[in-house]
Amino acid sequence: MRLRAWFYRGPRYPIEPLRKELRETFCIHKLGDCKKPVILPATTLDTYALREFTNLTRNGLRESPDNGLLAADVAMASSAGPLYFPAVKKGPDAPHTPGDPRTYVDGGIWANTPSLIAIMQAHRHLGIPFDQMRVLSIGNGEVPDGKVGVDFNKLRRMRMVSPILDMMFATQARLADETVRNLIGEQNLLRVTPPLKEPIDLDDMEKARSILGPRAVEDALNGGQKVREFLGIQ
Repeated sequence: MRLRAWFYRGPRYPIEPLRKELRETFCIHKLGDCKKPVILPATTLDTYALREFTNLTRNGLRESPDNGLLAADVAMASSAGPLYFPAVKKGPDAPHTPGDPRTYVDGGIWANTPSLIAIMQAHRHLGIPFDQMRVLSIGNGEVPDGKVGVDFNKLRRMRMVSPILDMMFATQARLADETVRNLIGEQNLLRVTPPLKEPIDLDDMEKARSILGPRAVEDALNGGQKVREFLGIQ
């Protein structure tokens, strides 16, 4: 059934259940209500442009124009994964673009590991030197080199979609981590992500829950001290 779904028109899942959960979680809270600086990447489908929703004050303004956006709407725009969810057609827009609604899809297309965005914005808008930053990057698992076991050249074209997405996300994340490491120093980056025996499809909830949940608990128990030492927490 999951394979057959790839031949249907449009995204695989409706976005209404995600919208409902996000609005129940965030209620009427807005991005400006966040106590800490936050950045959520999205992709503007209309122009193939990058979009960073943030409560950071930028460009000489007194406050971020994104502060008035509902947190649920921003989260939905940032997580509308192509192929899986429909694009957010009337997505959130900053007040300076009234009457010009944008269409958004998942920011993971270009910032699957958003650590690079974080340090660039912290450096540019908060004035923090790179060598004074510490980055804790938490992933959701990766397959060790040479362990994927996919004979790409023998796959039918439709079956190539999943490994192409896996390659795109994995290589982009590694590039981001390597760039961050070069900018802030090897000792200032801690990447935490469990090794997996095989890839987990983005929509394979049962497999993700059965594997990632126990791994997260195990890593928290075994690696918690390392994280606390890195962050200077006693």
